[in-house]
Amino acid sequence: MKNDKYLSCKEFVPKALDLGKVKTYSAWERHNLVDVNNMARPEEDPVPDWDHPEFDELVERIVNARLNDRPVVVFMGAHVIKLGLSRYIIRLMEEGVITHIASNGAGSIHDFELAYLGGTSEHVPTAIEDGSFGMWEETGAWMNEAIRQGYAMGYGYGKSLACYIENNPDKFSHKEDCIVYRAYKMGVPATYHVTIGTDIIHQHPLVDFAALGGSSGIDFTIFCNSISHLEGGVFLNIGSAVTGAEVFLKALSIGRNQGYTIERITTANFDIIPLGDYRGYVGDDHFHYYYRPRKNVINRPTSLGGKGFYIQGNHKDTIPNLYDRVMGRLAAQKLSDEKTHDQKSLDENSLHEISSDQPCCDKKSKKTLFNMEYSPIEIINMPNNKPPIKSVIFDFDGTLSTLRQGWEDIMEPLMLEMITGGKEPSFQLREKVKQYIDESTGIQTIFQMEWLEEQVRLWGINPVVQDKWWYKDEYNRRLLDMVRTRVEKLERGEANPEDFLIKGSKEFLDDLSSMDLDLYVASGTDHGDVVREVEALGLSHYFTQIAGAPERRMDCSKEEILRILMEDKGLKGSQLLVIGDGKVEIALGVEAGAMAIGVATDEIKRQGVNPSKRKRLKKAGAHIIIGDFLCRNQIIEMLFS
Repeated sequence: MKNDKYLSCKEFVPKALDLGKVKTYSAWERHNLVDVNNMARPEEDPVPDWDHPEFDELVERIVNARLNDRPVVVFMGAHVIKLGLSRYIIRLMEEGVITHIASNGAGSIHDFELAYLGGTSEHVPTAIEDGSFGMWEETGAWMNEAIRQGYAMGYGYGKSLACYIENNPDKFSHKEDCIVYRAYKMGVPATYHVTIGTDIIHQHPLVDFAALGGSSGIDFTIFCNSISHLEGGVFLNIGSAVTGAEVFLKALSIGRNQGYTIERITTANFDIIPLGDYRGYVGDDHFHYYYRPRKNVINRPTSLGGKGFYIQGNHKDTIPNLYDRVMGRLAAQKLSDEKTHDQKSLDENSLHEISSDQPCCDKKSKKTLFNMEYSPIEIINMPNNKPPIKSVIFDFDGTLSTLRQGWEDIMEPLMLEMITGGKEPSFQLREKVKQYIDESTGIQTIFQMEWLEEQVRLWGINPVVQDKWWYKDEYNRRLLDMVRTRVEKLERGEANPEDFLIKGSKEFLDDLSSMDLDLYVASGTDHGDVVREVEALGLSHYFTQIAGAPERRMDCSKEEILRILMEDKGLKGSQLLVIGDGKVEIALGVEAGAMAIGVATDEIKRQGVNPSKRKRLKKAGAHIIIGDFLCRNQIIEMLFS
């Protein structure tokens, strides 16, 4: 039928469907095809019997890129998660191999569902028939809330989700298997590149399309920044045949447009489709021409001097093999370097770095290696011509002991509860409290409670204002419920002390004791508690003195404890080694002229580097940063040889 209408823009108003009428269902009632119990386990599962003629060359390029401090950017489709392979991605980020992880909207949804539900991937054929497909209340409501709140703070899509997960720990009991959460905790950018209408959260009544587009736009600019620095690096597109290929090509063009050199790059596309001679020319009369990654990932981006690869295979085969061979190659490189570098070059070639914000070392004089069998050692500033070390002062919590691991998870809800009187805290308040706790790590608890008292008055939400000592008593009551249980189990012989020690710490204390050094503990924890905890862990015999904070005294901060200890024992700064995980003891040690080692341990694992701690300790002036004491032989060689 002919249409004779010729309407103006004002006259023509297309009718939109009201998404507010959508009916949702609880995801807890859904059967999931993948869950945390059937996900792959990188350290336990056998490596699939699979190979590819060019795979080892690609692995070599990935390893060389990271050894030379060049990025490895990964864009993955959602099936990586749907196949239960998330932990391989997380491990590659932990080991410093992946420096940027990206995905589409579906990838974010499956990842988010794993974090709260412990499972993901519904059975689509049956759900689409009755209109229930994708209509999941918790997924849609929480993700849209996270994106809306984060975007209001100026966050991108990925950071919005990560912060929401961190701010709502009670909802997310499986967050350790969540890629976006783990990425942001490690300081690895995680970006999501959304197409409106392709994802189930776009069906939810609470969807905010402006926030979706705006936050994903922020992520795109973050991705562009990573690609702009790709020279000498690697881009892996794992199963994202449309979004990954297109987003990468645009980001590459933007980088070159702004004058960045992006020529010597390696690209690889992982997919299951057979392409034959994928580097050969095909015209637009062949269906392979229309497979986007062939042009936009493998061939066009590498035309100025790089090399592209096509790795055909099921993700269940290719990703475990990628992990296994990259880790094996890095381990072999580390062992080779250990054999060929003597003590003279230790301060240049034993620098280990796994943080995403790039190593602190000069590329011309120092080399980047990776955390394999023992923790990284990061040499920030090794003083020359130091007199022999005669005494060592240790912080305790987080430096030697993990008995109080999780204190932040007790302090944060306490502060929020006291400030709001039990009401739901705003996103801004959560961020403020979280930031303060992170910045105040290492100071005496009473000063944190003094800040809390000020905030209760400042916000004016809770009419009941207690004094700082009341808040400290309440915090200690909640904290000690957890700590006391652990200590009592140790005292009854029902728990192993090794399970509450930073890995390698007891052996490190053995080594120092055999060298006729005086060892001390200086802690901001109440004196009686720290003495009991040191004894429960079987460490008392190592120390000349254990000094904790006197109860109910504000004039005796950790700084004062350290100062008194140094004065009473006549400890000279130049002959002193201070070892701790807090900025207070590190800064004080440096000020006194001591050597300072920052212990940036991931306390949950009791080994490896926590990037947030690392940044804090580096800023405080640590000369050396370690993840644990498994590298004790190298530390002792540097300090005492």
